[in-house]
Amino acid sequence: LEIARSRADTRATAAAHTNRGLILERAGRLNLALQDQDAAVKLLPDNPTLLLNRAGLLLRMERADEALTDYDTAAMRSPDDPGVFVCRTFAHRALGDLVAAQADSQRARNLLLKKLNL
Repeated sequence: LEIARSRADTRATAAAHTNRGLILERAGRLNLALQDQDAAVKLLPDNPTLLLNRAGLLLRMERADEALTDYDTAAMRSPDDPGVFVCRTFAHRALGDLVAAQADSQRARNLLLKKLNL
């Protein structure tokens, strides 16, 4: 029971950091937002959603190389999620790698079609 409570506390704390980070990002306080996103990822490093949140912020801060690292990790954690590959496309474009961007776009499309059974 104690372990379950501890896990729930960790998830709640990560969610609080994420939410505050998103609010700070909307307010234009990007460095403070990144501190919260970093804290969330540190608590739950295998959570692809948290990685995607931080990567999007890093892209906004024009730190595409760091964003790509988070997108790559999210893709490893969630290889069947087309959204991960759509998001990673933006990092590739920011880095000028249009071939990789196109490959991710195609992969996202294929995954989506597979999910829709088309």
